Amino acid sequence: MQAGKLNQIITIESSAEVKDVFGGVSFQWTQVCRPYCHVRFINGREFAKQGIQLAELTVSFRIRQRKGIDHLMRVKFDGEIYQIIAVLPDAQGKAYMDLACKKWIEHES
Repeated sequence: MQAGKLNQIITIESSAEVKDVFGGVSFQWTQVCRPYCHVRFINGREFAKQGIQLAELTVSFRIRQRKGIDHLMRVKFDGEIYQIIAVLPDAQGKAYMDLACKKWIEHES
């Protein structure tokens, strides 16, 4: 992978448990890293579910190989949030990894 193709910055976040002063537990997204990446919009589709118009967008974010990234995390890119569906390793050179992500958009009708 040529360094010039990694021309966008994303934020990878992980959900962390936070306790308040009363002992209540909530979850908060915290930044894990901000790597450079290559963004590929794979496909999109629109459909109706329970009378609601939805759009599903599939995106791949290619980053340099890094430990600790998993499908329980999410990606923030260009003001949008994408759920990581799978972390796909580089089977040959082990130089990069692809974060296969989805984003669902609800359309008002």
